[in-house]
Amino acid sequence: MTNVRDLAMTAGKDEVRLRANIDLLDRGGVRPKDNDDRNKQQVNELRITVIKQGDANVEINGISVD
Repeated sequence: MTNVRDLAMTAGKDEVRLRANIDLLDRGGVRPKDNDDRNKQQVNELRITVIKQGDANVEINGISVD
């Protein structure tokens, strides 16, 4: 990785710097294919269950649970 980073920063040819930067992005998970896969994923759903014990009043965001 250090060598690839060095090439991305200091290589004499633009083509070599471009390829090194693309390789760094690919290894970081920022490939165009990865982005397409992320966009196709379903949104996860968060469910919260409030368990009340005894006679305690529970309030969540101004909503009282009796």
